[in-house]
Amino acid sequence: EFMPFDEKTRKREPRDPQAWLNVLFSRFWWNLYDNKAFNRFIIKRLGKRIQKITDFPQFIERLVLEDIYIGPNVPHFSGFELHSITKEGQVQVDCDIVYNGGFAIKVGIKTSIVLPATSVEVPAIAYIKVTKVRGRVRIHVSPPPCERFWVGFHKVPDIEITAETELGIASKT
Repeated sequence: EFMPFDEKTRKREPRDPQAWLNVLFSRFWWNLYDNKAFNRFIIKRLGKRIQKITDFPQFIERLVLEDIYIGPNVPHFSGFELHSITKEGQVQVDCDIVYNGGFAIKVGIKTSIVLPATSVEVPAIAYIKVTKVRGRVRIHVSPPPCERFWVGFHKVPDIEITAETELGIASKT
C-alpha cells in the first residue's frame, strides 16, 4: 500500500514551510515505486556498481543484482539549507532525511568451493532490506546541461538493515 504524505505527517508539522516539497516528492514516488521501467533502470545502474565489487572471500566469485523493490514508504525531508549555488547552475543543498523502510534488493551470489579433486558451485541468494535510515545529507546537482546529481551523508547515518541468505537455491529470475 502506497504511503503518501499522510494525515499524521500533516498534523505533526502543520506549519512546516517545506511540506510542499515532501508532498511533491510523494507524488513522484507514487509514480515510480512500482514502475517496471524505473525498476529496470535502477537495477541496471545499481547492478553495474555491484559488479565492480571485487573484495570477496575466496569462495565468492561475483554478485549479481537480480531484483529490486523500491517500496511504498516515502522518505521525509526537513531542515533544508542552501549550501551553495554557482553562476553556472551547480547547486548544493543540505537537509535531514528520515526513511522508514521498504527498499529491498535480491542479489545472486556466484560461489565456487574448491575441494580435493573437485570444484563445487553452490547457488546462493541474499535478500537485503533497508528498514530505517536517518541522517543529514548533502544533495549536489551538477550544472546544466548535465543531468547528474548525487546524495551523500555528512556522517554515518542511523541505519537499520536486515539480510537473509539462502544457500543451494538457484534463482528463478
